[in-house]
Amino acid sequence: MDADSGWGIALMGNSDSFHLIYPHIAETIARAKNWQYPAKKISLQETLPLVEARLGTDAALATYDQARAADSAESKSSAALNGLGYHLLTQNKVEDAIKVFQRNTALHPEDANTFDSLGEAFMKAGKKELAISNYERSLKLNPDNGNARAQLKKLRP
Repeated sequence: MDADSGWGIALMGNSDSFHLIYPHIAETIARAKNWQYPAKKISLQETLPLVEARLGTDAALATYDQARAADSAESKSSAALNGLGYHLLTQNKVEDAIKVFQRNTALHPEDANTFDSLGEAFMKAGKKELAISNYERSLKLNPDNGNARAQLKKLRP
């Protein structure tokens, strides 16, 4: 809001991704009006689904690779790729999700959650044996993983 004029602006959106672009729209308007607005740095976890939606999975993975090459702290965690994988699953892009989750397990072979996520994607793809294998690996890495245990009960007759 502009303190001198009392005018302000309200932004609304009707997409699941609006919260990701809202700060950039607000910043652009504020800059045009010479209003003070703190710029928000968009995280890698927020960036990847936006890149994927606009340019595809390979472009999102290339963006991740660039962050990794720049030694970004965010790229050292499994969270950004895991988020992208689940974004793809919600879009029913199961094969792309599998590709992303496989990359995540290769980069983070000690992270039980990455194998749990890959197991879920294989399960959604109807690839039962691969789902079982990944849930077993997740459980081996984290014996307290209740989700992996529950999914294995569903998958094994």
